[in-house]
Amino acid sequence: MQTDMRDIKLTSLSLINQDYKVQDLEAAQEGGSLEITTNLEFVKSKEAQNIIKMIVHFEIEGSNSEEVIFSLKQRYIADYSFEDTQRFFEDKDPDLAHYCLSIAYPSIREGALSLFSKSNIFGVELPFSPTGKPDVKS
Repeated sequence: MQTDMRDIKLTSLSLINQDYKVQDLEAAQEGGSLEITTNLEFVKSKEAQNIIKMIVHFEIEGSNSEEVIFSLKQRYIADYSFEDTQRFFEDKDPDLAHYCLSIAYPSIREGALSLFSKSNIFGVELPFSPTGKPDVKS
């Protein structure tokens, strides 16, 4: 029996680690190309049976033709409530991982854009939803 994605609910999202570097502010303001990487790791909760923990490794690297001009590495932990966590881990459906990320992604995206804005880097355009399939470990 497959997991019904509608049963999965985000209950918390916390930034647990962040590393942000701007090597060349002028070049960053002029623009360049972006590389976005997302890796996920799922862990069964020890506190409650109906909680799934997802660790999100979110990285953005901005570069021009010559150098990396800024980089952002963030790590979040997201808790999801789900009645049958055993079935969640047994299904190993990549669409489940993508669905879980898509619930948390708008907040992760907003946090990254806010940080860029505060450091006077404007015009960075991040997709409104996660692109591609994330790399998943469980």
